[in-house]
Amino acid sequence: MLGEVGLDEVVMTSLLTSGSATIIASFFGILLASISSSLKPSRAKTGLRIFVRSLYGLPPVVVGVWIYLMLSKQGVLADLDWLFTIQGMVLAQSVLVLPLIWGGVWSAFEEVNRTCSDGLKMTGGNSKQILLQRISLAKRGVLNSIAIGFGRAIAEVGAVLMVGGNIAGQTRVMTTSIVLETSIGNLDTALTLGFILLLITTSVMLFITPLRDVSRPKKVHFEKGDLPIAKKFSGAEMRGVNFSVNGKDILKDVDVEVKGGEILVLLGESGSGKTTLLKSMAGLLEVNGEVVGFPDPGLNGCQMVFQSSAPLTNYVFREIGLADHFHSTGNFIGSLAKEIGMEGNIGAAMDSVSGGEMQRVMVARSLAYSPSLLLLDEFTANLDGNSIERLESLVAKVRNEGAGVVISTHNVLQARRIADRVLIIHDGKIIASGGFEELDSIDDEMIQSIIVGRKSG
Repeated sequence: MLGEVGLDEVVMTSLLTSGSATIIASFFGILLASISSSLKPSRAKTGLRIFVRSLYGLPPVVVGVWIYLMLSKQGVLADLDWLFTIQGMVLAQSVLVLPLIWGGVWSAFEEVNRTCSDGLKMTGGNSKQILLQRISLAKRGVLNSIAIGFGRAIAEVGAVLMVGGNIAGQTRVMTTSIVLETSIGNLDTALTLGFILLLITTSVMLFITPLRDVSRPKKVHFEKGDLPIAKKFSGAEMRGVNFSVNGKDILKDVDVEVKGGEILVLLGESGSGKTTLLKSMAGLLEVNGEVVGFPDPGLNGCQMVFQSSAPLTNYVFREIGLADHFHSTGNFIGSLAKEIGMEGNIGAAMDSVSGGEMQRVMVARSLAYSPSLLLLDEFTANLDGNSIERLESLVAKVRNEGAGVVISTHNVLQARRIADRVLIIHDGKIIASGGFEELDSIDDEMIQSIIVGRKSG
């Protein structure tokens, strides 16, 4: 029976049908995953996730019946005249594959959101740039989902048999040919087709696997350009700011003034609200109260270095050059790498650098944006003395250029070295502010316990 059509024609029809269906399902699956993962947590979102995952096991014959009815003479898509055509088979397989790709990419995007959401907001990129960067970060999950989708499409038989009709020379594919050859006793031919089918799916995986891990650049070299210059900051204020999570107050009637050309240090015990206050300044949290003058994230705006930062690219030079990628800022990667002591590791993979090196790269990434407001959350925690000295020197340069700098730290000695002004925060409230000379003179056990680095009470 196979001889009536030709093996090459059956294989090409299979690849055309399944490949087209996978491309279509991937386009819509990635788009839907992007929308789904951006939804705020709710019962509706949870219900949608359960619904999509339940479709993973959707029987092909059920899809075949649905599409057959839609394409038949009385169906809503009858005017397309796609019944018993390749187009109809592509439609059926696209519907079958879509939930697998949608759900798989959604999970990959959710992981990116969990680890990189705040960092992506700091890039100041437009929605298209952010989407492409999210896809890049979720690349392994995206490609795995597409591969799984293609595997199900090319191995599927029920839907294409019902919608395509297994017409010789038109809609016959490998799976329907295997069914036909088996039914007439040509088991050798059926096994050969099965082997070819397995070979195709294996080849696709061999093609996709290298794409998941971009090979390391053989040589990375950048001429040193002028360092980005921080922009002057005109100042900003928070008045009566409150923030709560699940009924628990994190910030309580906070009043803060941030000035340009000044390093403001937040001191307080763990859980006092320091990080939440920094994120409020960065616009990452919706707070109640009056917030005036804080710039948006992005070029010449606000930049925040998080205590636990996740890389947004795969190599050091790409991470430092992220601002240039989004905003075409110029050639400065080599200079910044030298400033943070990473000049010799500029081509290193981000997953190979140490925690301290990672933090230095994150600082350089932020400085590449020439920020007017730089927010630093425990930015030198667990760093060695030389690294701390390097980064404190860079922060002082930013301050001297007229930018505003706000630092959250437990390191009182560091605060005494670099702070122009200090805020003491306890239980979500600002309990004292001023220079260290002023604070040292305050006869208050709580304040003194914080500024000498001991736990209060």
